[in-house]
Amino acid sequence: METQTITAQLKTDYSDFTQFMQGLNEEQILMAFPEKWSNGQILSHMYMSIRPLEKLLRDKAQFFQAGMGKTDQGSRPYDTIVRIYQAELAKGGKAPKAFGPDPVPFEQVPVLVEKLNKSMNTLTQALESYTEEELDTYCIPHPLIGHMTIREFMMFSIYHLGHHRKQIDARLT
Repeated sequence: METQTITAQLKTDYSDFTQFMQGLNEEQILMAFPEKWSNGQILSHMYMSIRPLEKLLRDKAQFFQAGMGKTDQGSRPYDTIVRIYQAELAKGGKAPKAFGPDPVPFEQVPVLVEKLNKSMNTLTQALESYTEEELDTYCIPHPLIGHMTIREFMMFSIYHLGHHRKQIDARLT
């Protein structure tokens, strides 16, 4: 996926998601399956997942100084990233505690929506400062998948949101 395609998809998907979440009532926000996050907690998890990426990538010079790693193999296709993630989940992989949200009261939803929208806007703006080569060369560690190029991580972020959106949709039907 080209940078413009990735940023457009991130903007569209995350905007649709936050608008959708704002339309849920209190019962729907608090709804959860046993041993699973509530819909409100999924919203919080999405913010907790995007915020570190936004902070890391918004300052290109600082990102390069952080020494996250490089690859000369380029980025893997979207479908490959999805298969790797699904395989890790099938093996029992879960989000680390740092990305596991506390319970989210209904009143917190507008605040989380605003924070997620702000982080996503900053992230997509930051992505536009990276060249296609940089997106395929520089790596960021993922807790389940391991090192991924910036491009792979952004494609994963698209899938990740869809994965959780499907969970919410399943609860509401």
